[in-house]
Amino acid sequence: MTEALKKIAYSVQWQAMIITSLLVFALFLNLRAIGFHYQTVFVDTISIFAFITLSIFLLDVIQRYYNSKLAFNTGNTALIVLLLGITLTGNYFISTRLRHPIDDDYKGYLYFTFAYRIIILSLLFSFVHLRQWSARRQIREDEAKKLAVAQQRDMVQIEINSIQQQLKPHFLFNSLNSINALTMSNPEEAQKMVQLLSEFMRGSIQQHQNELVSLEEEIRHLRLYTEIEKVRFGDRLKVEYQLDDELLSKQLPFLILQPMIENAIKYGLYGNTDAVTITISAQMDENNLLIEVSNPFDAITQQTNKGTGFGIQSVQRKLLLIYQRSNLLKTQTKNSIFTATLKIPQL
Repeated sequence: MTEALKKIAYSVQWQAMIITSLLVFALFLNLRAIGFHYQTVFVDTISIFAFITLSIFLLDVIQRYYNSKLAFNTGNTALIVLLLGITLTGNYFISTRLRHPIDDDYKGYLYFTFAYRIIILSLLFSFVHLRQWSARRQIREDEAKKLAVAQQRDMVQIEINSIQQQLKPHFLFNSLNSINALTMSNPEEAQKMVQLLSEFMRGSIQQHQNELVSLEEEIRHLRLYTEIEKVRFGDRLKVEYQLDDELLSKQLPFLILQPMIENAIKYGLYGNTDAVTITISAQMDENNLLIEVSNPFDAITQQTNKGTGFGIQSVQRKLLLIYQRSNLLKTQTKNSIFTATLKIPQL
């Protein structure tokens, strides 16, 4: 029995006992007002109180192991009728056996109030049953919702991991090709690239379990990535960071910027012999961290260098999975400059 169910059971039992006590007290006053002897009043009220308490306890125990979809089905109704019979029979048996001889006035009173007792006890048992049933159903629904949320969270994490894993093979393929080419022409640069690649992959593995990291950590990892790319492209690749120190502690998804830089390199450097500067800037907009990645853009080069566009798509999908919003990535081209703007909510 969970803690929530225990609390509900105790709460319902206390409510039932308070109502029962009030009913028994009203019965006591009624019997005394009619003029019955204290012994008769005492036996009647104590016996009915005891049997009501026992019935409520049995109702709670049985409902722990019997969960019905409907509040009042055949089984529940039969249970209430059974407990009602036990209470009334027990009360009558105790009241008549402990007083010998039983006077006709009291026996007449029992017969006269029999219908009222059935109605009152039926309402009491139905109230207790309905409160327990509805509370247990609410808890089951809450637990089902929590389970569904947990499963959805797991599925989201699996998809995020899948997106990151799809990014790595493409990056590794390019890096290993570059290392292979440099091995013969420039062994020292090849060795440098291997060291950078090793450090980059080590950082990726260490941060793999962290959904969010600080901007400082993301930029540190991004510098490693761009240093690897600089080995491939030399002085043609330049990266400028326009970041204020107070923004470095802001949180963002791990490796969210790498696909943006990879996209900027792809459409800025491929098919181009000129030097290209990629600018990364950040600022706060209310409670959102805005990050802009800008690079020169040649429409003609883009037409001859079409790809899958997986980098931008992966960033958009990742933001949607984490923040449940589809408007956190915007792109625009102005004066031959392509700019991608990320809006990262600070939770």
